[in-house]
Amino acid sequence: NYLLTELIKSIGYKQQAITISQDQKEPEKKEDNSNNEYLVKAINDYKKVLKLDPNFAFAYYNSGYVNCILGDYKNAIDDFTYAIQRNNTFAEAYYNRGLILIFQNENKIGCQDLSKAGELGIPNAYSVMKRYCHQ
Repeated sequence: NYLLTELIKSIGYKQQAITISQDQKEPEKKEDNSNNEYLVKAINDYKKVLKLDPNFAFAYYNSGYVNCILGDYKNAIDDFTYAIQRNNTFAEAYYNRGLILIFQNENKIGCQDLSKAGELGIPNAYSVMKRYCHQ
């Protein structure tokens, strides 16, 4: 499960480079909930926005992004899916959903999302696919 942890974390830290190595050991986790309060408030704000405009794809995407940072991958996947349903050319939503799905060992579906993200203009998706999407 750890193979994509750093890549998924890079979503939260906006890193551009993929720096995952199979030889790396998982670092010890630190309990740092100082930002979680603000992140949960952000999720609640996105829920309010979506009550006003349930078709606002970017609100779903941003909520998914925050859920990913919080480690709530199920809700992140749901949010990215809702964003894609409202804007089927939302490359970043496909990319992030694909990363999470691969992290959860759903490689077939995750690789399909990464392929779509690549087609829609995210070339980094192909680098990830080379590593995790073996036919």
